[in-house]
Amino acid sequence: MGRSRRLIRILTLTLIFSIVCVVYLGKLFSVQLAGKGLYGDSGITSRTVKVQAVRGEIYDRNGKPLVTNSYFYDLTITYTGFRRLSVFKANDTLLLLLGALDACGKTGAHSESYFPFEGEYPYYTLTEEAKNADSVIGYRLRRVLNENGLQDDLSGEEIQKYYVDTYQFLARDKAGKRLFRDDEIDRLFRLRYDMDAMRFGAYSDYTLATNVGLDLITYVREMKETGCVSFTVTAERNYHYPGIASHILGTVGKIWSEEWEYYNERGYPMNAVVGKTGCEFAFEDDLRGTDGKLKITENALGEILSVEVIEAPVAGKSVYLTLDIDLQLAAEAGLAETVEYAGDPCDAGAAVVMDPETFEILAIASYPTYDLSTYHLDYNDLAANPASPLLNRSLQVVYAPGSTVKPGVAIAGMEEEVITPTTRLICTGSYEGLGCSTYPHATSSLNVVEAIADSCNSFFAQVGKGLGLEAMNFYLSRFGLGQKTGIELGEKTGNLASKLPNHAAIGQSDTQVTLLQICSYFSTLYNGGTRLNAHIRDRVCEFGSGEILWSDAENETVLSRAEMTETYRQTVLSGMRKMIEETAFAKSRLANLGLDDVLGKTGTAEVAGQKENGFFICGASNQGQKIAIAVVTEQSGHGFYNAIAAEKILSAWKTVAEKETVA
Repeated sequence: MGRSRRLIRILTLTLIFSIVCVVYLGKLFSVQLAGKGLYGDSGITSRTVKVQAVRGEIYDRNGKPLVTNSYFYDLTITYTGFRRLSVFKANDTLLLLLGALDACGKTGAHSESYFPFEGEYPYYTLTEEAKNADSVIGYRLRRVLNENGLQDDLSGEEIQKYYVDTYQFLARDKAGKRLFRDDEIDRLFRLRYDMDAMRFGAYSDYTLATNVGLDLITYVREMKETGCVSFTVTAERNYHYPGIASHILGTVGKIWSEEWEYYNERGYPMNAVVGKTGCEFAFEDDLRGTDGKLKITENALGEILSVEVIEAPVAGKSVYLTLDIDLQLAAEAGLAETVEYAGDPCDAGAAVVMDPETFEILAIASYPTYDLSTYHLDYNDLAANPASPLLNRSLQVVYAPGSTVKPGVAIAGMEEEVITPTTRLICTGSYEGLGCSTYPHATSSLNVVEAIADSCNSFFAQVGKGLGLEAMNFYLSRFGLGQKTGIELGEKTGNLASKLPNHAAIGQSDTQVTLLQICSYFSTLYNGGTRLNAHIRDRVCEFGSGEILWSDAENETVLSRAEMTETYRQTVLSGMRKMIEETAFAKSRLANLGLDDVLGKTGTAEVAGQKENGFFICGASNQGQKIAIAVVTEQSGHGFYNAIAAEKILSAWKTVAEKETVA
């Protein structure tokens, strides 16, 4: 199956380049067959035609396509050929091309977005939008008038007369018969105006129709007097899981003016499509192809005399991510379900799933999300949405981590001999102004396992005070909190606390970290103390062939080591297992999944003027494999709600592992 897909992509790539050459070679053949255009060197010109390279595609770790290309062909009127035509011949050619669209059922492939009139010729009236200089249509109208040397306050009748006279729509033949019917004048008027509105000229050809198909290419190629026509192969991104992993996959778009200097230095043409966000931006150097060039030689009539391949296009590379799309689907569904369960005012959250041994990102989700396939159409609504669906909450938002820091603080406390695994501290209802989430245990003495399971604030406040900020932050930074994770997509860094060690020890004070850092911190603790760089790119392959050019094995970097005594680590993990066993909601969701081991830690963090954010870190092992999960829901009030998302993810992980075992 994989081999078949690669073969299809190779054939598609070959076809894309070939079809452009065929269009020009076909026109060359027709010129030579008819014996036209061979009039010596007089009027012969050459031009270079760009052949757009195919952008690389994006796959998950198992080769399932996430972002691929759909190819289509645009019918373009070239200025170099069109300017040679007389007014009458140009009008005839435009009508021929519009007729070709009609004949091939492609009338809808041509659109005119800025026509300022309503009605049909000769009964036009300016629209209200055209009269408004601040509207898009009004702005374009005034620009068209100015660029044609006309005053921008002309009436509708005067504008109509200008176009009718300039392009001789009412011309007659020798017998006095009009050359064009009213309906033909209407189409010509609309088209001529659109060409002006789109600034058709020496620096910009005019796209008459998009996604026209091979049938229209053949039809137009067989027409006479179409030396001003060319076809451009264009690729648009095809999203196989609309609305899934949108923040991670990212967007593409034309180069903005403020980006031009950067991309110009790297050899990009001005109209290139480049990655804007996410993986599309981060892996631009891999995904970018190199455009090809054809040299087209024409005679004075615009007929093609020769076609020369100067440079063949080179496709971009295929990028395989560490993501498992099945886990990604589970993470996004679980996150949405958790937010809904928590209810108002909770309306947002994020989830990160990681292999704690390799720090490969298996899934990374942000809620609410959006659909990349309709991103440009939906952008204004998305940008105005108060829930900020365009924001990647896994990487670009920092939070106070709440009680999720307590396992790390426990390690620090034992390593610095503030406590031992058997030390018992009184879990009071409050400690130096801090409330205790385990008030029913007030006056009880708890050891570290029990304190983690019960999330006793006063226990850890006492540990934090004994440690002091410097020692506590040393350990937490080694685990990765407040530190760059190394992920290729860009991230906020945040910071560890600079005051109040007793508050910092329960994940409050001024500690601010990302959810990815929380998952990286937990993974470091879970694997025994080695923090690698988090990464989402698994391998880069030659387009269509599957030949590996680069793999993440070359990219693993040890960022820090959190040295810890194994006995202390196992003590902390025991507390996290006990937390699952003693938290009814988490136990009902996670204890009966059939996994070898499940452990976790809840957390809530106060936010000024808002309901608390809820956190949950979770680890599991099964048949020698491990997984690490971190989930946040904003203003949910309870961390244990996030066990809903964890359950979805762990169930999918178990299913994936079973399928791999069978295979």
